[in-house]
Amino acid sequence: MSDRVSGRKAGSEERAVPAEPFEKSAQAAKVLGNAEAELRLELREIPLDAIEPDPAQPRRVFDEEKLRSLVTSIRKYGVLQEPGVVPVAGEGASAAVRYRLIWGERRWRASRLAGLTALRCKVLPRAADSAIEKLRTKERQWAENMEREGLSPVEEAIAIRDAAELERTLRPEVALGELIEKVGAERGLHGTVARNLVALLKTPDSLQRALLARSIKREVGFELARLWNKLLAQNNLRGGAKRETQYRNLVASWARARGLELGTQAMTRYAAETFQDPKIVKATCRKAEESERALLSRFDDVVTRAAKERWTVAKTKAEVAALRRDAADGRPPTASSRVERVEDGPAPGPYTGAP
Repeated sequence: MSDRVSGRKAGSEERAVPAEPFEKSAQAAKVLGNAEAELRLELREIPLDAIEPDPAQPRRVFDEEKLRSLVTSIRKYGVLQEPGVVPVAGEGASAAVRYRLIWGERRWRASRLAGLTALRCKVLPRAADSAIEKLRTKERQWAENMEREGLSPVEEAIAIRDAAELERTLRPEVALGELIEKVGAERGLHGTVARNLVALLKTPDSLQRALLARSIKREVGFELARLWNKLLAQNNLRGGAKRETQYRNLVASWARARGLELGTQAMTRYAAETFQDPKIVKATCRKAEESERALLSRFDDVVTRAAKERWTVAKTKAEVAALRRDAADGRPPTASSRVERVEDGPAPGPYTGAP
C-alpha cells in the first residue's frame, strides 16, 4: 500500500471472471523466463549487508508465519533459488558496490533471520535509467512475486498501476485505462479485472488494509468498492454536504498549490486572500470533514464485518440488498449493518479522504 491512502472514487466495473491461479502462475513463469533469457546473469556470493531492498517493490506485506517457515527451510537446506540483484552506485568514489534486490526479498529477509552473512545471488547488468528498463524491472518483480507466494490484490494493483504509468511515459497518447488493461492482459488478467484491481487503490484505508491482510477476498473487495462509490454518490446528492465538500476541496486545492497542509493556518490565509470571514471558512471545512468521517465510519463498519465473518460475494450482495429493503420499507437499518440506504447515482467526483 502506498504511504498515504485516501478514499476516492473506486470506479470498479461490473464483475469479470478472474484468472485461475494455475494460469496466473504459468503466465508468471513465462514472463520471468523471458526476462531472464534476455539478460546475461552472473552468479555471485554477496554479503547480506551489501544488499538493500527495492523501495519500489510491489510487495508491501510479508507474512510472519510463512517467513518463519522459510527461515527453518533455509537453516536445513539453504537457499534453493537465488534472489536477483542489480549493482547500484555506492556513496563516494571509494565506496563499496551495493546491490538492490529485484526479486527474492523474502529469501533475503529470511536469510538474515537464519543467521547467514552472505547470499548467492543472480547479478543482473546495471540497468539504464530509462522507462523501458524500469518497465522490464517491474515485469521481473511481478513475475517472481506471483511465482512464489503471490501478491495481495492491493499489491497486484500497485504493480499494474506503476507499470501502466511507466508505459504511459513511452506512449503518452494512449489513455491510462487502456494501458492498465494492456498490462493486465500481459499478466493473464481480463482487462476489467485489471481496472477493478487498480480502482481498489482509490478506496478507503480500511478496505485496503483488509485486502493486504487477505482477510477479504479480491471479488468481495470489488463489491465493497462499488458500495463505496454508491455511498459517495449518496453523500454528494445531499445538497448541504455536497456544497460543503466542494468548498473544502476548493480550499484544499488552493493550499496544495502553495505547499500547505489544509489546517487552521491555510484556512486563515485563504480567507484573507479571498476576502472571506475566516470563521465561516473554518466552519464550512469542518462540517465537510465531519460528513466525510461519518461516511468513512459507516463504510469501515461494513469492512470490519466482512473481514470478521469472511463474507463471500453472495453474502456481500445480500447485505447491500438488505439495506435497500430496509430503507424502502421505512425501517431503520437492521442490526447486521449500520450503513444507510445506498442508491444508484451519478459517478461521484474525486474524494479527498478524511484528514
